[in-house]
Amino acid sequence: MINYKIRKATEEDLDVILPMGRKIVDEYERTHLGNEMADGFINSGMCDQIYRESLENTTVLTDKKKITGLIIIVENTIQGFLINKTYWGTGAAQYLMSKTLNKMAKKYEEVSLECFESSPRANSYYRKMGWEKTEVKDTDNGRMVLYKRYFNN
Repeated sequence: MINYKIRKATEEDLDVILPMGRKIVDEYERTHLGNEMADGFINSGMCDQIYRESLENTTVLTDKKKITGLIIIVENTIQGFLINKTYWGTGAAQYLMSKTLNKMAKKYEEVSLECFESSPRANSYYRKMGWEKTEVKDTDNGRMVLYKRYFNN
């Protein structure tokens, strides 16, 4: 039985968060970012650095006290969202996103996030969850899609 809980991330969680972030980049992001960009992101330490610097804005999803995913929020922007690949298709992503959006809706009229245009699985997920594609822009790391969700407060 799945027993999801949501809580603020702690320093102790970095032992799980950092390898999970690297694994997602290595196994999934590589397919659309390419080997050079994925390897550079992991091997330079930038992947770990981003999660360390974002820890105070990170919320983790657990199942039986095991971290299964995380979401990074700064004000009304979701800056990171990942679910351990073994939990894909289990409802974990929907649970974490829905709970997060319900909380954000109490404070903001709109929230946003960006996603690589070359990430078909993520883009499909965001559209399915009701995110509105509002812009596509070129960045140094590739084309990014800006999504927004609007709330009636």
